[in-house]
Amino acid sequence: MFRKHHKIILIVAILSVIFLWGNIVFAQEAETPKEIEGPKLQMPIPDVPQLSKIQVKGEKISVPWIAEYIAGVYKYGVALAVSLTIFMLMAGGFFWITAAGEPKKIDKARTIITDAVIGLILALGSYLILFTINPDLVKFKAIQLKLVKGELWETTVDLELATITTDTGSAGEVMSTSVFTAPNAACPITFTESQPDSKKMQVSPRSLEFIQKIASGLTTETTPEKIRKIGMAARDCAVSLGSCGKTTSVIQTIAIQGGESGEECYRGKGVRGADCVDAASIKSISTKLSKWINSVNCCLYNSKFPEACKQTPCVESGVSNKEASKKIVIAKLSAESDMSGWPESWLNLLQPGDEIVVYNANDSYSGGHSVTFLGWKNFNNKVAIVVSASWGSPVKINETNLKNAILRKITRPQY
Repeated sequence: MFRKHHKIILIVAILSVIFLWGNIVFAQEAETPKEIEGPKLQMPIPDVPQLSKIQVKGEKISVPWIAEYIAGVYKYGVALAVSLTIFMLMAGGFFWITAAGEPKKIDKARTIITDAVIGLILALGSYLILFTINPDLVKFKAIQLKLVKGELWETTVDLELATITTDTGSAGEVMSTSVFTAPNAACPITFTESQPDSKKMQVSPRSLEFIQKIASGLTTETTPEKIRKIGMAARDCAVSLGSCGKTTSVIQTIAIQGGESGEECYRGKGVRGADCVDAASIKSISTKLSKWINSVNCCLYNSKFPEACKQTPCVESGVSNKEASKKIVIAKLSAESDMSGWPESWLNLLQPGDEIVVYNANDSYSGGHSVTFLGWKNFNNKVAIVVSASWGSPVKINETNLKNAILRKITRPQY
């Protein structure tokens, strides 16, 4: 059978080698404004003496050396397979010549020759099949990556507040605040809508106007700079963007996705609805601890949230006021083995634009409050500048002491 088809097999093998050398290619960029050195091979591969440099063009990064390396290894492997095939063919031919007509030796020599040719066909046949289906399947192209631009994250920020800064402050409490009940001279927006109604949970036409106009004024600033600009403008223009958590979501959404998405986020249900930008948890206490804190707060406000507090009933004695509840929570969290370094290590992770959720024993079910971190006023003393808000009240810029604050969660907007 081998004799009958040996010519066809040899022709297929030769054509495979020709096709292989002619069609293994890798993408190259026409222009290389910036180049980065690729890895240097300790053992050079024939036909690949030096891998090409990584090419940066605009917002695209082309990495050709991986394709070059794979193509080089494949070519080298095929060349090695051809060499081994020739060697085995010669060995089989030698055994056949020296067989002296013995059937067993002739069969052994025939088997060696047949196996060598079949092995070469297997090595090259996969290439021919892929090339027949789609020539692009055998083209080793350069990997194309999108350039991610870095943003400068400032560690300190100097914002002028309306009141005099004090030297001390309780953990998590406001040290000084800057809030206006009416637009001041720094407000960058001329409103056509009247002052908003102070009723809670109400969508204000004036707030919607603010979202659209402030979004149109954002240009080339980085995302943290946009968040800071929006927060300060909301304070200067005396607008309300919802609850504390809702305000954070709306500001982040405007900065990242624009005014239309920001408006939908503001109108939507929940603190961070489906129309708001997503946020990833950077640090968070466990669900078990979170429920326990809710139960501590229920010791103070069970009558206000009777149905919710049935799920997390008060289990701590001696919780008669806010300070008592906060002391119990701090002691509990500090003693937890998986909370090592809390809250200091958490604070060191903060970046402008992050959301900070703290427990301050307020009269909500969770007793939590959410603020938008803008930067550090004093990093060593953990004095932060934050955007704070509540339903029906204008946005505020607070100088807040976060040292030993009862942190429940830190989230970061995704962009």
